Amino acid sequence: MASSVTRAYTIPNWKTTVGPLVSAFHQGQKNVTVYCKIKYELLVTYAALNDQREPGRRDAGWDEELNDGSLRQTVEVVFSPTVVRDKEEAESVKLLGELLGDLLFEA
Repeated sequence: MASSVTRAYTIPNWKTTVGPLVSAFHQGQKNVTVYCKIKYELLVTYAALNDQREPGRRDAGWDEELNDGSLRQTVEVVFSPTVVRDKEEAESVKLLGELLGDLLFEA
């Protein structure tokens, strides 16, 4: 008799795990672009995983911050070119922030 296996996966809680990693401030660090690329990938991956979940299993913290504007504010602060001293890095950070804005907040 064949049994069916329901594959369920869990994703970390946004407010206690992923959110603090993304919003960690990086002013004064070298290679800010590298940190921002990692945060970009983390946000895009988290959004994709959360969107694939059934409505009752989605991360309510993520949805709340996405809907109330706090996630947008976090992205604007973290990916602000004003915290980067190097002009080239500032442009890269700004571009990553704009791409995230298009992916996460545009309908």
